[in-house]
Amino acid sequence: MESQDFTAGIGDRYRQLRAHFGHSKEALGVIAGVSGTSIGNIEEGRHTPKADSVAAIARKLGISLEWLLFGEGAMLPAAPSSLMAELDSLVPPPVVQHLPPLTVTVDMKGEETIPIVESEATAGYLAQHMEPEFLRNLPMLALPLPEFKNGTFRAFRVKGRSMYPTLHDGSLVLCRFVDTDLETIKDSYVHVVVTYDGIVVKRVYTGMDSVGGLEVRSDNEEFPPYTIKKGEWQQLWCVVASLNFQMPAPRKNPTKQLYSFELEEMRNRLEILWKNYTGQA
Repeated sequence: MESQDFTAGIGDRYRQLRAHFGHSKEALGVIAGVSGTSIGNIEEGRHTPKADSVAAIARKLGISLEWLLFGEGAMLPAAPSSLMAELDSLVPPPVVQHLPPLTVTVDMKGEETIPIVESEATAGYLAQHMEPEFLRNLPMLALPLPEFKNGTFRAFRVKGRSMYPTLHDGSLVLCRFVDTDLETIKDSYVHVVVTYDGIVVKRVYTGMDSVGGLEVRSDNEEFPPYTIKKGEWQQLWCVVASLNFQMPAPRKNPTKQLYSFELEEMRNRLEILWKNYTGQA
């Protein structure tokens, strides 16, 4: 009975902290290193979380470990507790989030394919981008071109107009995985940045933030630049190609251009005839 009460209590507090921070189940799962489904099972009292995932949530969100485990004290303590102070030494920052994606998808011929992350798959990708089964269930793109032979590639669907006119709403960007070491990132190049809360397509600039963050800028000047702090992104992908599905309309009406040309020709001919008639030639 005590075990059931303990599990139910933690589930209630998971719901409370999600409401406080505005996190979805998938986003909290990324922080804890588990799936969104596992978070749901914990909240419903069907599953007891592992100690390392509880510690990761407490450390990364800065909440009281005593409150999360036992419901004692405040969620956000005024000063770090003794247990929280020990977490920095006992629970190192997770390193799996910055590891290169090891899963490679192939077609029936054994050729590598490129998983397509659609807009509606964003939440799932945030929590499961390291899981082979999830990647294999994504739509695939096969491009047997030399430009896509060296490296690991993903395709992401662009949403919104922040990168217009370079990229349109609904475009696909084809990206190569890059190391998150700031020295390997190409300033001003378009990147896909996978954070804990979402996926953005922006131009990336390093060295603009004193603590190692990324300044991201849109090509559409209506959208202001902002900074993604160090540790807030999981993956970086450099855009190497794009597929735009909106072709621009002609700048001028070709019929009007032809009509204007014919008028100019007629005007020149009349001018020559007039000069011949009046002897001004």
